[in-house]
This record gives sequence, structure tokens and C-alpha cells, in this order.
Amino acid sequence: MMLQNKIILIAGATGAIGEAIARLCTRQGAQVILGYNTGKEKALALQAELSCAILKLDLTNNQELEQTFIEHKTLLENVTGLVNASGINVAGPLMSLDGAAVEKQINANLTGAIQLTRLVSKSMIRKRQGSIVHMGSVSAHRMVRGHSVYSATKAGLEGFTKALAAELAKRGIRVNAVLPGPVMSEMLKNSMETTGDNPAERVPMQRLITPDEVAQATVFLLSENSSAITGICLPVDGGYLLW
Repeated sequence: MMLQNKIILIAGATGAIGEAIARLCTRQGAQVILGYNTGKEKALALQAELSCAILKLDLTNNQELEQTFIEHKTLLENVTGLVNASGINVAGPLMSLDGAAVEKQINANLTGAIQLTRLVSKSMIRKRQGSIVHMGSVSAHRMVRGHSVYSATKAGLEGFTKALAAELAKRGIRVNAVLPGPVMSEMLKNSMETTGDNPAERVPMQRLITPDEVAQATVFLLSENSSAITGICLPVDGGYLLW
């Protein structure tokens, strides 16, 4: 099994992609910690099914995040892999968004991811091992109307991924990102209803990506099968970025 004896913390584990990653990590032998924010019922159901720990992680509240790591130090100090699959997309023209909607996306998608990585990487640095995988997006490279703030946060996350990979490489920690193309999820469904956009029409493979396909790439980057890979942003997009 690819993740035997690994302890993986997954932020955003109750979303479509996060859940798929959690299930595959478990099948590959990992001890999984499910991080959730608002999806407590889903987290409890997954906990019962997968026999794993759950933890409330609000990436928009750094003070609360810091306190969580203090209170759950024993649970979190041996984490060997981090997956940041948390994300928010409030679709719509920029002028239609209020300040709170803009701030919420930046905090959840970028600032929160940075703060979570900072906290998790402390113990990884002490142990001189670890793998961090951020969930980016093809939206950082190919623009769609109504996604300006979301695209900006994902572009920032890519920059953070590459810079941190260079910073932590000598400490035995790898940092990568997966860039999903259009994935059939509740987030995409809501976006399509708001913008009227059908992204599958722009995918060369003429279909949406599945959460399981994103999970396969993520688990590969968490595993020792990618031991020489760091600083990459891997599209899983059906060729979306080719056009």
C-alpha cells in the first residue's frame, strides 16, 4: 500500500474532492485525520465509516486555527502528509460581490492555506520528512468570467507552493499542488447556475473530471512514489489547459 504508516491531515475533507482523497488514503493504508469546517454531520459519517479522527478546522479564522493546534498537539504532531482541499468560490462579477465575499474567498483559499501549512510544517521540519499537497485550480491559468477573486487566490496558492517547495526541500519536505479541471461537485454546480457556463464544453476529453481522478494524483504526490518530485503544479484536467 502506498501510504502505509503515514498520517495524513486533510483540510476540506467533507467536500467532493476531499472525501475522495480521504477514502483513497485510507485504502492505501494511511491513518487519516479529517478536517472539516461546516460539514460536521458529513465528517461524523465518514469518521464512522473510515474509522478515522475528525477535527474542526476553520481556515478563515487564524486565531481559532492556532488554538486548535495547541489543544490537539498530540494528534497533530506526527502528521506526515497534509492535503489542503479546502476552498470557496463565490461566483459572480467582481462589482456584484460585497467585501465580505471577497475576504472570505481570500482567507479560505489562500491565507488560511498558508497558515495551516505553517502550523503543520513545524513538526515536519523537526522530523525532516513530510509531503504537502495543495488543491489549486486550472482557474489560475485560464480565466472565466465571474471567477476573478477565486482565480487570484489559486494563482497565489501556486506561487506559495513553488516558493515553499524551494524553502523546505533541504529539510526533507516536498510541496506540490494538484490543479483539477472542472470537477463535478456542488461547488461547480452552483457556479454553473450562477454564470450559465458549461466548462465541459472546453475540455478536450469532452467530459468533467471525477473526484477520484483528482484523488489518485494527490495520493501519488503524498507517497514515496514521488520522492523526487517537489514544486510542481500538476493539472488533472482532461486537457483543459491545452486550448
